[in-house]
Amino acid sequence: MSRLIIQKTPKEFEDELKKKRIKLILIESFDIGTEMNIIVAENAQKIAEALGIEYDRIEVNPRYHPPWKADIEFYKGDKKVLEVEVKTCAYKHNLERRIRALRRYVRYGRIGVLAIGAGYRKKGQEGDEIGLLMIILTPEIIQMSIDDIVKLIQTELWRKAQEEGYEYIYLASFRDKAILQAWGLALWLSDEVKEIKARMATKEDLSKLERLILKFIEKLEERS
Repeated sequence: MSRLIIQKTPKEFEDELKKKRIKLILIESFDIGTEMNIIVAENAQKIAEALGIEYDRIEVNPRYHPPWKADIEFYKGDKKVLEVEVKTCAYKHNLERRIRALRRYVRYGRIGVLAIGAGYRKKGQEGDEIGLLMIILTPEIIQMSIDDIVKLIQTELWRKAQEEGYEYIYLASFRDKAILQAWGLALWLSDEVKEIKARMATKEDLSKLERLILKFIEKLEERS
C-alpha cells in the first residue's frame, strides 16, 4: 500500500483499504498441466462472487483469439457483463513484469486475473502445500504503481491467511509444485517397490529399479 494510506488513522486506513482491496482466490488443488484459462474458467463462480456480478454462462476462448475477444467472457442472457484477461506468472520473480503486461488489456468492463503459485500451510498441519493463487486486478487497481500493487497483494495474502485459518500464504513458483509432485511420485514408486519385492523373486530387476529410484531422488534433491 502507498505511503499516503499508511499515514492515515486506523479507521481511515481501513476505509481506504476497502476501496483498494485486491481480491485473491486460492485454489488448493489443481493440475499443473491443465491450460490456465480452463482452470480459471472452472472457478468462474468464485470470480463472480468476489466481484458481486451475476451471470448465466461463460465463454472460454482459445489461447489464440481475435483481439476484440477476451480469454473468458461472462454473459447474463445475451448481454456480456464481464471480460477477463488471464496471465500466468510461472516464476514469482516475474510478478511485476506480468502485472505490467496486464495493463495493456485491463479497462472498463474487463479485469485481469494473474495466475501464480502460492505456498500455504493450514493451522495444525505440518508441511507446506503449493496451490494456485488467482489475483483479480480491476481497472482501478491496475492504474496504481507496480510497487503499490505488489504491496497490496502482500497485505491481502496476510489478511486472507488470518481470515481463513492458514498459518501463512506466500507467493511461489509453479516449478515448486512440479518438484513436490515429483517427490510424491518418488514416494509412490518406493511403495511400489516394496509390493514388488513381496511378489517377485528376480533380484536383478529389483536392484535395478531401486537404483533408478535413488538416482531420481538425488536429482530432485539437487533441484530443490
